[in-house]
Amino acid sequence: MLDIQRLNIKEMKLKSQFILFFFTGGVTRTLTVLMPFIAIDLGLSLGEVGFAKSVFSIAKIFLMAPIIMIANKYNNKKLIYLAVIIYSITILLSGFSPSYLILITLYVIASLGFALYSPIAKSEVISAATNDTRGKMVSNYSSTGELGGLVLSTIFGFIAVASGWRWTSILLGILPMLVLIYIIRQERKDPKPEVELAQTKRLPLKSLLKNKKLIYALLCSLFDNIASASVLLFVPFLLIYYKYGEVYIPIITAFAMGGSFIGKYFSGRLSDKFSTSKVFVISEILMALILIIMALSSNIIVLLIASLILGIVTKGTVPIYQVMVADSVENSEIKSTTAMEITTNNTGTIISGVLFGLIGDQFGTPAIFIGLGMAALIAAIPGILYARTKKH
Repeated sequence: MLDIQRLNIKEMKLKSQFILFFFTGGVTRTLTVLMPFIAIDLGLSLGEVGFAKSVFSIAKIFLMAPIIMIANKYNNKKLIYLAVIIYSITILLSGFSPSYLILITLYVIASLGFALYSPIAKSEVISAATNDTRGKMVSNYSSTGELGGLVLSTIFGFIAVASGWRWTSILLGILPMLVLIYIIRQERKDPKPEVELAQTKRLPLKSLLKNKKLIYALLCSLFDNIASASVLLFVPFLLIYYKYGEVYIPIITAFAMGGSFIGKYFSGRLSDKFSTSKVFVISEILMALILIIMALSSNIIVLLIASLILGIVTKGTVPIYQVMVADSVENSEIKSTTAMEITTNNTGTIISGVLFGLIGDQFGTPAIFIGLGMAALIAAIPGILYARTKKH
C-alpha cells in the first residue's frame, strides 16, 4: 500500500503535492461519475456529455505554453494553490447551473485551474526522482490521484444517488478548499524548502523533430488517451443502455477506480524492472480485448470484473508513457517534455470524448467500446516503434 511516510527525503518535501493530488484526482474522477446524473437531469445526448468531459482538456492545450512560462517565473507552490482555488470555486458554483451552457462555461473556468495545476505539480514530482527510481516516483504520485478517485468518486457517487448531482457538486467544491486551508496552516507551522528543480532547457521544434524516440512516446500518450480517457465516462452509460438502475453506477465506478489505483501503483514499478515499451504494448492489447468483451456482454458480473481489469490497464499505462517521455530526453528538458506529454494527453482526451460520444449517438453505446478497443490496438504500434528506436 502506498505509504507517504516511507518515501525518500525529496518525496517528503513533496508531501503536500501528494495530499493535494489525492483530492485533485478525486475531484476530476468524481466529475466524470456525475455526468450520467447531469445528463439525465438536463436531458443531454452522449455527444453533449462527451464534449462536456472534453472541455477540461481544451484549456490545458491552449494554455500549456504560457503556463510553462509562468511556472518558470513565479513561485510554483503559490501557483498550485491558486489553481486549487480556481477549480474549487467554479465546481461549487456548477451545482447551481440552470442550463447546459452555463455548466459548460463554469467547467471551462474550472479547467483553467486544472490546466495550471497539472504540469507544475507533475514536473516537480518527476524532477525530484533519479533515473532508476522515476517509475516508482511517478507510480506513487499517479496512484495517489487514483486512490483519491476511488475514495471520493465512490462516496460522492452514492451522495449523488441520494441527493442529486447539484448538492454533490457543491460539496465537491468545498472539500479541496478545506484541504488547502489545512495544508497552508500546517506549512506555516513547519515550513519546508521547495524542491530544487533542474534549470529548464527549452526544446526547439527542430530538436523535437529529430528525437524520434520522444515522438513515439508522445504518440503513445496520444493514442492511449484516445482509447482510454473516456472509458470511465461511458461505462455508466453502458449500464443505462442495458437498463440497470442508477445505484449500480457508483458500484461499477468503484471497481474501475480500484483497478486504476492498482494499475498506476504497480505499472511504474514494472517499468523500472522491465522494458517500458513491452509493458505498454501488452497493456494496450489487453485493454482492447476487455473493451470488446464489455461491448458484447450485458451480464453485470462480467461488466464489474471487466471494469476492474480495464481500470488496471487503462490507468496503468499512464505512468508508463510518462516514464517513456522522460527517459527519451535529458533531465533539463523534462519540464518542457512534460508539457508536451500533457498536451498530447489532453488532445487524445478531447478526441476520445467528442468522437466516441458522437459514435454512441449514431450507433449505440456498445459501439463506443468497440471503437475504443480499436484505438487501443493502434496505440500499441508507436509502443513497438519506441522499443526499436535508440535514444536521441
